[in-house]
Amino acid sequence: MNREIKFRGKSVGSPNWVYGFYLQNKAGEAFIRSTENFETYWVLEETLGEFTTRHDKNKKEIYEGDIVKLPYSPLSSNPNIIEYFDIGVVVFPFYVQMKFKCSKILDEEKKLSHHRNRKEVYTLNGKQDYISRDALFDSRIEVIGNIHDNPELLEKMK
Repeated sequence: MNREIKFRGKSVGSPNWVYGFYLQNKAGEAFIRSTENFETYWVLEETLGEFTTRHDKNKKEIYEGDIVKLPYSPLSSNPNIIEYFDIGVVVFPFYVQMKFKCSKILDEEKKLSHHRNRKEVYTLNGKQDYISRDALFDSRIEVIGNIHDNPELLEKMK
């Protein structure tokens, strides 16, 4: 079984992402050789992320550092809540670190709003996060951003 191994990183001096093969010089600087044009780009090491080999429901590749949304069904439901979902970050070695549970609410004026369900935040050993091994294999998973371009998504629903 062959696994596609590739990386992405933000090009130094540019807001653009580069996708391809990860390289490192003797000084420890990170580079990516693009699979599109075969040029080599110097990238910000903190933005490097490996491809998980998985795709989201929109067929978008899922990389380490992506912020994902995953719908779930609660044990009991509220008729005003039209969607329940988890928000998490893809971490090495390709698990989803769940950050919080949320819901999409239809209020009295028929306006949609998002709500972070504080009582249902994942906890493990007293810490507010949980690593889900199966989330990347759920066909409903959706990439909604990444920690480098969209850090506000992790704070948005507090």
